[in-house]
Amino acid sequence: MVASAIFPPDPMPGFPPGQDGATTMSVSGVLHFAFGGIGFVAFAVAAFLFGGWLARHGERGRAAWSRVAGAVILVGFVGGAALGPAGMGGLWLAVVVGFAWLLLASLRLYRAVPHTVVAHR
Repeated sequence: MVASAIFPPDPMPGFPPGQDGATTMSVSGVLHFAFGGIGFVAFAVAAFLFGGWLARHGERGRAAWSRVAGAVILVGFVGGAALGPAGMGGLWLAVVVGFAWLLLASLRLYRAVPHTVVAHR
């Protein structure tokens, strides 16, 4: 995700607002798309793996939600990328669901880790 942020995307119709869009992809646009693809696939794989971990720990509801989130992230990104400018809704859905999943997974794991209180002198 950091590598994708380093390379800005190419303009497309309506992004940024008032933009007509680029006619050809730049090297920066290709790299943004490639690194973003790796990031979204990693998001989806992590959601599926975390769903399996939750299921093994008897948390079937959370496991199902994690797997559904993984599917939405993957389908939203692939579908949005395949549709080009018309697929921006799918890309935004993948972003929102991906980061919502990351937040909830992080909270769940934070609660699972024992925290000791250390007295400071």
